[in-house]
Amino acid sequence: MLAAASALGLCAMPSIAQADPVVDQAVAQLDDLGLTTLTGMPSGRTTYRTFDEMTAEYGTLAAANPDQVVVKTAPYKSIEGRTIKYLEITNHASAKGDGKPVFFNIGAIHGNETPAAEASIEFAYDVLINARTNPKVKALLDKVRFIDLPITNADGHVRHRRAGCPCATTGGVDLNRNYPFGWGSNLGVTFAARGSGPGSEPEVKNTMEIVQRNQVVSLLTQHTNSRAILYPGLEIFAGQPPDLANGYRDLAVAMAHATNDGYTNVRDSAHDYETSGETIDWSYYATRGFAVTPETVGGSSTCNRASATNKAGKAPNYVNCTTGDYTGFVPADAAADIKTAYSGHAMRDALRSLKAGERPSTVMDFEQLKQAVGFPAYYAEEARYKV
Repeated sequence: MLAAASALGLCAMPSIAQADPVVDQAVAQLDDLGLTTLTGMPSGRTTYRTFDEMTAEYGTLAAANPDQVVVKTAPYKSIEGRTIKYLEITNHASAKGDGKPVFFNIGAIHGNETPAAEASIEFAYDVLINARTNPKVKALLDKVRFIDLPITNADGHVRHRRAGCPCATTGGVDLNRNYPFGWGSNLGVTFAARGSGPGSEPEVKNTMEIVQRNQVVSLLTQHTNSRAILYPGLEIFAGQPPDLANGYRDLAVAMAHATNDGYTNVRDSAHDYETSGETIDWSYYATRGFAVTPETVGGSSTCNRASATNKAGKAPNYVNCTTGDYTGFVPADAAADIKTAYSGHAMRDALRSLKAGERPSTVMDFEQLKQAVGFPAYYAEEARYKV
């Protein structure tokens, strides 16, 4: 993911990943960064953080990097009254109105997906540590503002539940079904889980406010647990995003290929599972910027959060699973399926292979995707009813 900032430093949204000279220029700069591999989390962390620990750590990062980090408070508190904070990282971070393109990372909108929160805060460390020791990375922060919201669903994170509150019930609102775009279709969500109205929940309002008040050209919303990079659309017959064949899908494929093809499930979200009211659909149609959902810490039965061990511990093993997925380094004593899934497949390396413009062999090309989505059949049926 560090590579994403490099690409944003030179362009807001490249049009054709394999041919656009701006993309070639960005990738040439990326290749020249000389990023090193990791054998542990950038912060050195080996255990999951609580919500309070995470929030306190934002202040520690800002104190250690006063010119590059500011801590912001989101405008809306959670249902249970928790203050939600986030980081802005760039050179001269306190400057206003600098017009820098923004890379916005959203973590843990599903509160029980704790590895998504950890990857989000560790990416902030990754950026800052590299900027401190690598002048080329530091120079990128002259061109890019990175906004990092590691814990979106504060109540859910504290209570270890997927949905937001009110938490007196077993249901609650699925915040990633509450966004205005597509909200009324009710696809893949119950009336209760979608919320009382489009964008009704304070946590969702926070993310929308950040997008509306900043030049967000790239948005990632981190989830678990699969090995996927999903892009709009969310509903099969809603139609394909206008930019799908105009570089959008190429960027998603490039992210996956950069993980040494550890992430091979790259597709429109509708063909992974159909839903409505999700973050990436709203963000794309609101801004026409790049918006994807990385589903991380998957592909290993040992690390699957549904396993009995992980249910009891409320999260997969931090060092073997969460750190292994982020860094691509797995300890020698880890289970074989963890090594197969994560060794050499670092999620942090996403977008490193834009220059090659290659795709994993298991990913559909655009013509195959159109057939799978069903557009030829849809338009044939539509023609029957035209007067």
